[in-house]
Amino acid sequence: MGSFRCCGSTNFLSWTTSSYSSNQTETNLLNDSGVNTLTFTVPKSCCIEPGSQDCQDHRHMKSDVTANKYIYTKLSSQNLIFLLGVTKIISEMASIFCCFRGCASFLDLGFATPTVPIKKQPTITLDQQHIGQEVVLVKEGSRICGTGGALGNTAIMQDKAYFEVRLQQSGIWGIGLGSEKADLNTVPMGNDTDSWVMCSDGYLRHNKEEMHHITQLPQEGDTIGVSYNHIELNFYLNGQKLDCPFTNVRGQVYPAVYVDDGAVLDVVFDNFVHDPPPGFDKIMLEQSLLET
Repeated sequence: MGSFRCCGSTNFLSWTTSSYSSNQTETNLLNDSGVNTLTFTVPKSCCIEPGSQDCQDHRHMKSDVTANKYIYTKLSSQNLIFLLGVTKIISEMASIFCCFRGCASFLDLGFATPTVPIKKQPTITLDQQHIGQEVVLVKEGSRICGTGGALGNTAIMQDKAYFEVRLQQSGIWGIGLGSEKADLNTVPMGNDTDSWVMCSDGYLRHNKEEMHHITQLPQEGDTIGVSYNHIELNFYLNGQKLDCPFTNVRGQVYPAVYVDDGAVLDVVFDNFVHDPPPGFDKIMLEQSLLET
């Protein structure tokens, strides 16, 4: 901070300087009473070297920002008034522009920054459009509770597909495959020609027939795997094959589950607990099959 008297004027001004580039210096000026502070930028070419004839008063101080150089600025009262006026005009114009830009953005006049929506990749879940009337799907379609059945949102089109079901809470439940015509309001499933399921009582049912029976019943926390290769429908308990396949599955089928009596099932179509059997993989969307 220093003080000097502008050439041709009786007004004393206080000043500070700081260098922002090789060509400009920012200067703060205030009058004798310490009010009406003005910050402006002038080219360094306007600065007067110490000892020149243009400066009538050699009272100057060293700037602590401009690399130990003495800087003087030749300004008259008229210059200061002019700069104050210009600064006020620029400030008002900036305020008007900012206000207009905000209003234009609100009114969607093209000033808002365009956003590109992120396309969400489709995932395989239980289908809200194919559930029983008293079924509730939660966890983004991966958990089923209530009463009735549900189908997956994509048919099994690939040669060898695998998915898993985790028994979260015991009750009456079933796991397997079904067509779009399967009865999703009747428990247990497997009582029509359009569903093939392993039931919580250990029976494998299809078209009102009990095809097989397993003695080792799944418990809460167990994981049941399901594999299908268009020839056999097999089941796995915690990674171990149960050797009780369906061999009469026909037509276009979907993953199918049902619950009742407080049962809760989590259906897993990816990131399996157990490795799929050799050659089998997660169910792929039909679009994925077309792209591969």
